[in-house]
Amino acid sequence: MSSRSLVWVGPLYDQSGYGYVTRNYLRALLRSGFQIYCIPVAADHRSFLREEEIAELTQVHDWQPLSGKTVPVVFNVDGTMLTPLRQSVRDHLATLSIVPQREIAVSIFETHRIPETWVSAFNRLDEVWVPSQFNRETFTASGVSPEKIRVVPYAIDTEFFTPDQAPPPHNALRILYVFEFGFRKGVDLLLDSYCQAFSPTDPVELVLKTWSRAGVNVLQYMQSYLFYRFGVMGRTQYPTIQLMNGPIGQQELLQLYRSADLYISTDRANGWGMPVMESMACGVPSMAIDWSGGTEFLNANNGYPIPVDGSLEACDARLVEQNDIYRGQKWATVEPRTVVDVMRSAVNDPARGLKSVKARQTSLQYSLSAVGDIVKSILE
Repeated sequence: MSSRSLVWVGPLYDQSGYGYVTRNYLRALLRSGFQIYCIPVAADHRSFLREEEIAELTQVHDWQPLSGKTVPVVFNVDGTMLTPLRQSVRDHLATLSIVPQREIAVSIFETHRIPETWVSAFNRLDEVWVPSQFNRETFTASGVSPEKIRVVPYAIDTEFFTPDQAPPPHNALRILYVFEFGFRKGVDLLLDSYCQAFSPTDPVELVLKTWSRAGVNVLQYMQSYLFYRFGVMGRTQYPTIQLMNGPIGQQELLQLYRSADLYISTDRANGWGMPVMESMACGVPSMAIDWSGGTEFLNANNGYPIPVDGSLEACDARLVEQNDIYRGQKWATVEPRTVVDVMRSAVNDPARGLKSVKARQTSLQYSLSAVGDIVKSILE
């Protein structure tokens, strides 16, 4: 490519993972000297973003510097949206005298295969960028042409997500989980394991920062689960659980990460695991299931992988009922007893401070500048 220019199609200001990925890729490329025209899709949640982040992205709304050029077009959307969106984007760019040089999909999927309907959509494009070796394997196994696939890791703002030099004191050891409520996030597995691992008198607390776009009453769900799981056996007291429900801004999220001693994710399957990476950037060692996208960066040197037993099982039927895209999909089998062992080990680990340092060091490999260099080398 003779000039550093491209068109990006994706959810620029949305709070979803796709939106987060779009913003960080674009900021990385802008800092590398690229001219970018972004065609936003999805919702606009600018009120939850930082002012400096919005200001940095203002220039991607200007298409005129790209008019008359032949440039790559990157689609950061899922496979369902790709085909109908592709033609409408071509038509729009034609009115601006912008000619696609090559078309690239940026995508992920969490389970052992991608949806069958996505395969043909991806194979029509020139390249498919996935963030991890896990997705290189699952996309290829599903039928996406291996020569089209490139592993391009997600970026994180390591200048914003930083360790706290003076963490706030608290009496109990704090374990944090940040997640959008859903049946892929393994909240049942976490509640079950946590309540087996610790007693009401143990100096430990589990902080669940969650929200539900589907309008689920998360507190009611948790209370019902704990009663049916343990109440029938006569148990009425549990180790401390704190629920924080509803969306928050980036600054509040940063302080929440910094307040934790450990982070845990019982996400049954993921394409990357951005909250784990954010917590690591803040110097908080993480526990996460040792399967899917997060294996790209979490290991026994910088955190606490939760072992899987080597077999796969069908996704939660409630997830399939909510979203048919998961029908026939599988994820790794994880036993609560294994999660219990890892939680206890992490809480009592005298080397947790060293893992904190290594977690931060690992996150720097995925900084805006580091990932910007990777993307630049591919596009040029």
